[in-house]
Amino acid sequence: MAVLSACWLITACGTKSSPSEIVKTALTAFIKMDFETVKKHLAENRISHFDERVKSLLEDSEQKAEFMLITKDATFEFISEAISDDGNSATVIVKAKFMKNGKPEEDIDEMNLIMVEGKWKIDSNPL
Repeated sequence: MAVLSACWLITACGTKSSPSEIVKTALTAFIKMDFETVKKHLAENRISHFDERVKSLLEDSEQKAEFMLITKDATFEFISEAISDDGNSATVIVKAKFMKNGKPEEDIDEMNLIMVEGKWKIDSNPL
């Protein structure tokens, strides 16, 4: 399960925010089900896919309940951040720790970001 992929949506934007700060903001918003904040940090080409996944999540009560259990005590550790030489793209590696079926699990995900009008935007599929 790509918990981190779902969580990659949590980011902060702005020229002074690092790619890791963007991912952290998006992941935090995602686990709080603040999907509008997540969308603010997505590259435009990722928003429709995200909207479809959120709609599916919210319409399926079992899936929503599982999401809430998994994300309830989820934690994130940022392993690395690399910005391209031209400063137009970045990669953030994040490790998520969460409980699934009563057992601790980990997921490592690579989040790709691009610079759009001076702001970092997540350019990976969120879920």
